[in-house]
Amino acid sequence: MTSPSLTQENLVQDALSACLPQLESANHIYVAYSGGLDSHVLLHSLADFVDPSRLTALHVNHQISPDAGQWAEHCRLICRELGINYLCKEVEVSGLGSRENAAREARYQAFEEQLGTGDLIVMAHHADDQAETVLYRLLRRSGPRGLAGMPVTRALGVATLLRPLLTLNQAVLDEYAQGNGLQWIEDESNLDRQFDRNFLRHEIIPQINRRWPRYAESIADTAILCEQAETLNEELAQLDLDGMALRRERKGWSLETKLLADLSDARQANLLRFFSRSKGRTPPGHFVVDEVLHSLLSADENRNPVVKWPDGEWRRYRQRLYLLPLSQGKSNANSNANANANENEAEDVESLPWAIGDTLMLPDGGTLDAAPMIGEGLAHRYGGSVKVSFRRGGERCRPVGRAGSANLKKLFQEFALEPWFRSSVPLIYGDKELIAVGDLWVCEGFQAGPKERGYKMRWHYKAVSALPGKIQGA
Repeated sequence: MTSPSLTQENLVQDALSACLPQLESANHIYVAYSGGLDSHVLLHSLADFVDPSRLTALHVNHQISPDAGQWAEHCRLICRELGINYLCKEVEVSGLGSRENAAREARYQAFEEQLGTGDLIVMAHHADDQAETVLYRLLRRSGPRGLAGMPVTRALGVATLLRPLLTLNQAVLDEYAQGNGLQWIEDESNLDRQFDRNFLRHEIIPQINRRWPRYAESIADTAILCEQAETLNEELAQLDLDGMALRRERKGWSLETKLLADLSDARQANLLRFFSRSKGRTPPGHFVVDEVLHSLLSADENRNPVVKWPDGEWRRYRQRLYLLPLSQGKSNANSNANANANENEAEDVESLPWAIGDTLMLPDGGTLDAAPMIGEGLAHRYGGSVKVSFRRGGERCRPVGRAGSANLKKLFQEFALEPWFRSSVPLIYGDKELIAVGDLWVCEGFQAGPKERGYKMRWHYKAVSALPGKIQGA
């Protein structure tokens, strides 16, 4: 074993010192420990920097390599030597799509499930990883947000993710590991050039490094500029969104299309991405945004087009653009569809018995319940056991206060109920007579009198959640 360079040792300690406030304030510190060189350097240096009793090495066993069990045992033994708590989480990696991405999603999901409020997970990404990430995202058409690279810190569920070594290059970590006689594992998959990141790491970046030895610093500077540009984009988008007549809808949000059209194409696209992110959704990609701006918004007025992406969907109705959770049906981006192909249809059920006062589970995953009221809603005398059904065609109703009855299709149009809800509206029957339509209205003759007890209907909507394993941010 050779003695580590004082300079390299100091660089690692200085990097940790810069993150001291986050380390000191954490309830508990988890170290993402793969057993490789980088994460071993991080674990070893942290063991000298903070009280080891506050540390837990979290190893994720992807169960892909035949050596995965040996790696987990190696990590356990290293932690025993260092006097650090060790935890191994086994995950199942999806066989769909990119194995790189699937393994990453499974890993981050394991982190999020383990960490509690106020906990911190520390990862060993360094400057060379940052350069690789920015190059990779550049080739995948990322904008300023993606080209800003990996942040030093960000939220991860109820916890926080920290990357204290992001300013150090690989050579610093290599010398630290050699000088301290660390033992690490080599994952053979890191040499497999069929994976995009490995191809960049072993084929492209060495050539860049030979021509531009300080490439990582240059890319880091560019990432900072992109981060600043993204901050400006978000500030502009917030100003634009404030002028869009934003409205909370039954399910999701909407803005006025005429106001959106007053913006330039670039500001429209920027606004849609920010709008999605501000409502907790992964922003749609370039192709989805283009489809919204150039197809959905220009579709004929008598159509109800939809554009989906894995974390939501856009719809348009009566001069408003709706941002909605992903509904049932295929989730292909650029899936422009007509309103007649309603994807929120209730299952083909005859009727559902309902004792008003109980919560009724609806076929699409929504619920129907009722709150006791005085002087409004459905009269109490009709509130025993009723039947709930869904549209089959030909239903008529006279809403309280309306001059005459009409079929539901006409009434829904008058009420401006969005087309994608119409086949899912629970219809409430007393005997064989329609007495109420969801929480929209009570039919004439069945309402509570001024001092009479009644029931106010409450229809709660259920949408398909985002794709499993989705990870926000880098």
